[in-house]
Amino acid sequence: MTKPPPASTPVTDSTPVNGRWWRAWRQTPGRWRALETEDRARLLEAALCLALARFAIGLVPFRRIARPLGEPGRETPREALPPEMEKEALRVGWAVRAVAARTPWDSKCLAQALAAMAMLRRRRLPGTLYLGVAPVPAGGRPKIDAHAWVRCGPDLLTGAAGHERFTVVASFAGASESAST
Repeated sequence: MTKPPPASTPVTDSTPVNGRWWRAWRQTPGRWRALETEDRARLLEAALCLALARFAIGLVPFRRIARPLGEPGRETPREALPPEMEKEALRVGWAVRAVAARTPWDSKCLAQALAAMAMLRRRRLPGTLYLGVAPVPAGGRPKIDAHAWVRCGPDLLTGAAGHERFTVVASFAGASESAST
């Protein structure tokens, strides 16, 4: 596992190693021992949340998945969080991305976003899950590309890579006492 970023480090997505997941996990024991206990717990929680999210995506209608995400059509404030809250939010994002890059199943953007929102909610941190679409030029039939990402305060925790090209079609504000539009 990689060391979590300091709070001041910009957060980017990890490149998934699907297909090479066993090699990634084989290299993990030494890194695992070097981590602090809190980071180990975050990684285990992220693994559980990603597995549950992947299971839900495959078997549960989205309208049922969306209920615990937060208030539809709303966003949490973009203002900076207190330093301790921001540090915890960044570590949540790091844990989700680190584990997602090592799962034997596909842990794409929606699974990562659902896992991050669950972890933020458990910590009572404000977060907004965005769903976006973008046209994909194809040789005949028009196609669309979809993406999901999570923002907490001013920081993107998951799905940061390329999110700018997507048009937001839905947002869910969660775990914030004062969500605003």
